[in-house]
Amino acid sequence: MASAVESRHGPAFSTVAVVNLIPEAGGFYGHNIWAPDAEWFKGIKKDDEVIVLGMWDAYTSKPQKPSKEGAFKTLTKRRLTTHLVLKAQISKLVE
Repeated sequence: MASAVESRHGPAFSTVAVVNLIPEAGGFYGHNIWAPDAEWFKGIKKDDEVIVLGMWDAYTSKPQKPSKEGAFKTLTKRRLTTHLVLKAQISKLVE
């Protein structure tokens, strides 16, 4: 799932995925791309493929118990974040 959003920190483009790599352990993966101008994300839609050049910050939480009982015994959150300086750092791939 991908979406362009406006937050109190400025415009951002976010993706989120929940992946099950180990049957008992769930993983939550997210990517945030921040920019000083929301216009930089104009023309990018859900399921578009993009290339983003920049320095990425990585965050990984310690495995935790999920908030709801379900298929996973533990849940680990992983997130990548970058802050664009130039519009040219993000490009939509065209088929």
